[in-house]
Amino acid sequence: FTVAGISIFNNNWANVHDFTPVDGETNWSCISQANALSSSFKLPEGEELKSIDLNLSSDCSVVPYTYGSPVYATQEATLIFFFFDEAQHQRAMEFIASLRAQA
Repeated sequence: FTVAGISIFNNNWANVHDFTPVDGETNWSCISQANALSSSFKLPEGEELKSIDLNLSSDCSVVPYTYGSPVYATQEATLIFFFFDEAQHQRAMEFIASLRAQA
């Protein structure tokens, strides 16, 4: 990510759109956030990929998991800022780890 000039914290995966027309139906659907990744994406099982150790665990993910733009009907939402300096990445990763430990 660093070599490519991409920040793991500037993630726009939820803003991907497919505008391909589909006669008589939509080409998208909403899925529950709790099981979205594991139910929508199946890892390849071929022998040639076993040595790569692919998994969907949030604990192993380089990019922090996000839920896109969910509707917060019964939950509070919080916006957190990390100020730009040489320790911003480390502080953000420590904060994410502390949230995971509390979950």
